[in-house]
Amino acid sequence: MPYFSPQPYSPRSLRIQTSSSLMQPVEDLITRPLPDGRVRIAGVMTNWTLVSMHHDDQSCMDPNTINAHAVISTTGHDGPFGAFSVKRVVSMQQLEKLGEMRGLDMNTAEDAIVKHTREIVPGLIVGGMKLSEVDGANRMGPTFGYGTQWSPGCRRGSECLRCVQEAE
Repeated sequence: MPYFSPQPYSPRSLRIQTSSSLMQPVEDLITRPLPDGRVRIAGVMTNWTLVSMHHDDQSCMDPNTINAHAVISTTGHDGPFGAFSVKRVVSMQQLEKLGEMRGLDMNTAEDAIVKHTREIVPGLIVGGMKLSEVDGANRMGPTFGYGTQWSPGCRRGSECLRCVQEAE
């Protein structure tokens, strides 16, 4: 799950990192209460990969917390961390339910994902297959190139800047 970690923040110095490059799976979301009763996603809680893989057979180890003005989450593939952040938002009752991703249709999915990439709850921007889970849209396919990699990234970046500016 990628996240932006602006510390200190300035529009020119957003530091972009991914939890996978740090070998730290995201295990939970950090939240802060909002006056209207909702929560704002304020970062992620991670653990080292080996710790995450051995929760049942080792003594506990403190997790790492990473605060951020915005979290961008795009991984929706099945697996232990697939669509984790949106499932967690549902379990926190901040999103009513998931739309359940539909089958593969590369002709419609790629454009729909770019068009609908957005902040689903304050501080959490979703795109990629995770957005397919939220909206009940078609699954994205194995397409790479200008339209499917660069364009969605620009859309997520724009959403993130808007989100950070609103948070300040």
